[in-house]
Amino acid sequence: MEIATLRYEHDAWSGPFPRLDSPETVVFAFAAPEYAERPEVPAELAGAFPTSVVMGCSTSGEIDHGRVRDASITVRAGEIVCLAGLVGPGRTEFCEAIFGARPREAGNVALNGAPFLPKGPWDALKAGLGMVCEDRKSGGLFIDTDLASNIAVTVLKRVSAGALISQTRMAALADHYIRELKIATPSSARIVGNLSGGNQQKVLLAKWLALEPTVLIVDEPTRGVDVGARSEIYRILRGLAAEGLALLVVSSDLPEVLALADRIVVMADGRTAGEIAGQDATEEAVLRLATSQDRQNAA
Repeated sequence: MEIATLRYEHDAWSGPFPRLDSPETVVFAFAAPEYAERPEVPAELAGAFPTSVVMGCSTSGEIDHGRVRDASITVRAGEIVCLAGLVGPGRTEFCEAIFGARPREAGNVALNGAPFLPKGPWDALKAGLGMVCEDRKSGGLFIDTDLASNIAVTVLKRVSAGALISQTRMAALADHYIRELKIATPSSARIVGNLSGGNQQKVLLAKWLALEPTVLIVDEPTRGVDVGARSEIYRILRGLAAEGLALLVVSSDLPEVLALADRIVVMADGRTAGEIAGQDATEEAVLRLATSQDRQNAA
């Protein structure tokens, strides 16, 4: 009997069943380098601030009934840290706890050296912490509303004149991000649901960039977008890091992780399993860390 492994809808490796008898051979089958076209790891970002620690987080208790049990991460200004792992290791739950969208029983978060104890996402917004959620349609955008309203929703005070929202200010803000992020739309009055997936994702990014955050969490930045939009989003994220923004990117796409990350933190079974420098990372190394916790738990 033979077993075939699929990777990005292509046959990554196939062979007789006895050859897939250990975690190491399974890792090889999914990450077989001769079939994996990896984007180049970006050069060091100009303007980075490697000594300025913007955010640190650790949890020693449980989050979401044990989905996250012992995780820690540090993100510095001017770098992209990617949180990687297999499906369901608690990455999103960990980030939502940092953002204040999910309660945590223990652990701490620090922003710019000061303790950060959010009671909810509204505290994160006040502190300059944004989070681009995983599902833009169900939790990130008002799909049936115009582009300008979606972008302005995080900064309503800025676009208001007294007690009323200024349509002029809101349109000006949207036009700024349409230019900056190259959003393909005839105008800021366009209904977001009528845009392509890639342009919807840019609107979601613009919504949080309007907040002018110091830390931005981006969960699955290119899910449901085409190849061209993916390249544009990578350019945007690298440019933001070069300007000094601290970026924590959650991604289940290993080539994406390798293309973006200055550092990679791998989660497995609700814990941080290890860290790899971006320039030294390979898909095999990430997958070995991602499966190491499972092996320890089975032992």
